[in-house]
Amino acid sequence: MSNSEPMTVPPPVPPPVPPPGAPPGTPRPVDIGDWWRGTPRSMSGWLLAVAAGLAFAVACLIPYLPYVGVGVTLWGLAVLATALWLDRRGGPVRWTAAALTAALWTVPTWRDAGWLVALTVLVALVMTWYTVALPRRFAAWLPLGLAPLLALPGAGMWFGRGVRDAARRGSMRGVRIGLTSVVLLLVFGGLFAAADPGFARVVDLVLPDFAVGPLVFRTVLAVFVLPLLVGLFYQAVTRPRFDDALGDTTPGTRRLEWLIPLLAVNLVFAVFIAVQAGVLFGGARYLVDADVGYAEYARSGFWQLSVVSVLSLAVIAVVAWRAARDTRADRLLLRGALGALAVMSLLVVASALFRMTLYSEAYGLTRLRVWIFVVELWIAVVFVLVLACGRRLRAGWLSRAVMCTGAAAVLGLAAVNPDALILRHNLDDPGVAGTDWDYLSGLSADTVGGLDGLDGEERRCALSFIDAALGEEDDAPWTWNLSRWLASAEVEAADGLDCAHSPRYYW
Repeated sequence: MSNSEPMTVPPPVPPPVPPPGAPPGTPRPVDIGDWWRGTPRSMSGWLLAVAAGLAFAVACLIPYLPYVGVGVTLWGLAVLATALWLDRRGGPVRWTAAALTAALWTVPTWRDAGWLVALTVLVALVMTWYTVALPRRFAAWLPLGLAPLLALPGAGMWFGRGVRDAARRGSMRGVRIGLTSVVLLLVFGGLFAAADPGFARVVDLVLPDFAVGPLVFRTVLAVFVLPLLVGLFYQAVTRPRFDDALGDTTPGTRRLEWLIPLLAVNLVFAVFIAVQAGVLFGGARYLVDADVGYAEYARSGFWQLSVVSVLSLAVIAVVAWRAARDTRADRLLLRGALGALAVMSLLVVASALFRMTLYSEAYGLTRLRVWIFVVELWIAVVFVLVLACGRRLRAGWLSRAVMCTGAAAVLGLAAVNPDALILRHNLDDPGVAGTDWDYLSGLSADTVGGLDGLDGEERRCALSFIDAALGEEDDAPWTWNLSRWLASAEVEAADGLDCAHSPRYYW
């Protein structure tokens, strides 16, 4: 094609319409193939190289667990940046989601707790996929989760044609040159490493372990990750509209069909709150009057109350989706009934948080209890968002707000440094159960952030636990981590690490 020849743009595909005579509320037919139309015929050469390079990079990084660090951060940011470059749609919501995702990818660089790093990396992967699609409706979450499988045939052909076209263009010549260069570097580098110990240390820092076992693991991991990256980039290029997953429906459920069940649920909530008013927020006085222990009070009904909160969110979502709002009376009743359920659900969430607070004050904090606090607070935020939707009975922004606030909650959990918080809380206020030194010895190097103000045996014990948590860390540059670096400096500066409570197990 000459430079003067105009570029032809295929006409947009008109959206499918409901069949003639379909009653209101009938979903229009959805063609899943429409999601992947407009895709370039083949994967470009540079994108092939990027996908292969990222697959090779993660295969080199993951075997260094549990000492992940800046390498995982750089890998995640590279994946996110590539996906956003392929799909350059803007907007404040997209950039907010992208900023949250990028912040989540930085956590492996400045936090050491393995459970926290694994959680944030998992959420960052989900948010990376979500940021590219950015659906508006809750109904789009299911096809978004199934997108890697739904797009597999098209993405496979897209990738295969890209490899074939690269071979035809002579790009494989560059691959052959690169492989030849790598082989020569390995041969001569291995000889120099065998001849000089200093050069051998440099090689060990740069190159991964090429023993048979690790090499097989790295190869399998790269083969597994490559299709996922191709699927993500395929989605970024095609820009599928997952909001059309269930078609356009018109709320058409008549008033009595949704109002009576909803009022019944509200009545159960109201009676429960009225009857259990003294139990929900009874506190220490209730414990004395009822002769109930802390453990029994906190545990009794906690998980049931949490399940009730989640189920009430589901009830609100279904009613808001299906309830007719044609008349002013319909809209007023819908606002009132859903608003009452949301407010009473907030009281139930507050009760669950209150119980867990009492239990933590008596028996100390653990990682699970900190995580429960975060989840319950996030559920409370979701109910507040639901109440905000009640004014106009429109929730086009709610799905994105729920996802972004969830990501922000996980990021906030990393920011408060839970391992250091657990250490300080359990040492400052051991409660009736005393200090659980065995549990504290299993915390990570992040506890270095909780050493301020500690002295004597407590500080020596904490430093001995940190020293044990550091273990035999690898010296590879991509495993660098801020918490471990600060912890190493504290341990080296310590006068002694003698502790009567020797660590029995380590993270």
